[in-house]
Amino acid sequence: MRAKPARREAAIDALRALALLPVVVVNFTSYVNLPMGGPHLRPDGTVLGDLASGAVAAFLQGKGYPLLMFLFGYSLSLALRHRSPAQARRRLYGLLALGLGHGFLLYMGDILSAYALIGLVVLRWAPRRLRSVVRATQVAGGVALLLAGLMLAVFPSIPVAPSSLSLADHPSLGEWWQANAFDYLSSLLLGTLFLGPEVFALMGLGVLAQRLGWLRHRRWSAARQRCARWAGPLVLLNLGVGVAAVTALQADAGRADAWLVPLSTVLGPLSLLSWVSWFVQRWPHRGAPQALVDAGRQTLTPYLLSSAVAVGVWTQLGLGWRFGNAESVLFSTLLWAALMTLSRWATLRQRRLPAEAWLVRR
Repeated sequence: MRAKPARREAAIDALRALALLPVVVVNFTSYVNLPMGGPHLRPDGTVLGDLASGAVAAFLQGKGYPLLMFLFGYSLSLALRHRSPAQARRRLYGLLALGLGHGFLLYMGDILSAYALIGLVVLRWAPRRLRSVVRATQVAGGVALLLAGLMLAVFPSIPVAPSSLSLADHPSLGEWWQANAFDYLSSLLLGTLFLGPEVFALMGLGVLAQRLGWLRHRRWSAARQRCARWAGPLVLLNLGVGVAAVTALQADAGRADAWLVPLSTVLGPLSLLSWVSWFVQRWPHRGAPQALVDAGRQTLTPYLLSSAVAVGVWTQLGLGWRFGNAESVLFSTLLWAALMTLSRWATLRQRRLPAEAWLVRR
């Protein structure tokens, strides 16, 4: 007997579309700095460039991937209500295959493979008793905070190594591919080691949110409202981080990365909890932005396409363009809007985009 498809939740789909915005912008704007330059814009000597750098550091850096992790766990738990663990496992293996291909062949900063690997672990915990899921999430969160504190304490004291050749500057396909594949494998191993607990904790929060009905049940309305009250103060705190980031990057770009990355490990999830609560609290009262809902139902192909565009725009194998910071942020924001328009077009015509069509057959 064929399993029924998982019921769609409009707020989750809209949040998925919004989560792709920081992913597309940060991945695109930071590509020219890869592999050693970090995920941050470098000062370009213009006022608009500094404003763009500050906006990215404040409101986009470290915000997209925690939200996607949370939504991944939420959707995984929801899917288990409509399909067997074996079916869910096959989908995760399919996602892992896509991620490995994406990482080795196109973009060293792939997130799909790490999500799939940690998702396979979460899949073993998601159906268990609620108390076990809570305990595992708490332990993973505690380990993630310890690792973030360790990075914050140790990394700023490490001398900054000379920059290696950027992936965007490799002159031949063979050199670019070897560098990309090596850097992807290194980032996958180190990223899974250092970010694995955070990924597990945020996916676990997503599982708990779905099982408890945190985003939709009226009994949590007061608790969500208390979380939502922190949305404004966290906006101001992130704004302060953006100003500090621009100042630090202008003074010493390499050392700025050393504290921005672990700080985003803590600040990103905190902002996530508050901003998602704020978003959900106002959702029923102001009406659903249906365009975002439609666009968020297919985000896998847009994510892969955004990497292809970054490689085609920045590298010597493609156009080899070089933007200022403001132009780069504007271009990548328009790219996100175009990709979401493509996703909405396919959804409205009841067509699956290529990656989604391939994955659903697993």
